Amino acid sequence: MMKIFLVGILLFAGKVQATIVSDRIAATNRLLPLKKVTVGPDDQYHGSVDTKGEILVYTYKTNLVPHLRVQELKSGDVRDFLPLTADSQEPSIGPSGLVAFTYFKFNAKGDICYAGLPNFAKPANNNPEIHCLARTSSEKFEARSNSFWKSNDEIGYVVDAIGENPRRIVTENIHTGNKTIL
Repeated sequence: MMKIFLVGILLFAGKVQATIVSDRIAATNRLLPLKKVTVGPDDQYHGSVDTKGEILVYTYKTNLVPHLRVQELKSGDVRDFLPLTADSQEPSIGPSGLVAFTYFKFNAKGDICYAGLPNFAKPANNNPEIHCLARTSSEKFEARSNSFWKSNDEIGYVVDAIGENPRRIVTENIHTGNKTIL
């Protein structure tokens, strides 16, 4: 009789604990489940979403050639962000809607450039006005990558000079060219 009583208490305690755990899980804030928004068998990575959550710019790599694509998240419309004449990768959308990225058209080690987001209401034009941060003659052999926006007017990036250690993080004003090493 005592065994039946103990088993009953254990079963009841287990149900109470399960209910408490279920209640706690239900009350916790959870992230939404992940949903794939890009399609295809090729590599798609290093995405950046605009502040409104409507536009995604990401690196699309096919046949070992990376370039940027832009996708309107509501409609799923996908376009090339830049002409396919040069490699580009690592987009970062700033608070003002400009996209900073690493561009390999003018320097094989990568330049930090920026351009505006496309207007999906207009026909596709993957030839935006591209602005690249200037280099001095002493900086021409430095690799630049991993751009990010510090503010509306400042882009940060990683500089890796061959034979120099350690790497540096630099911020640069896109209007004045003033640089700060962090």
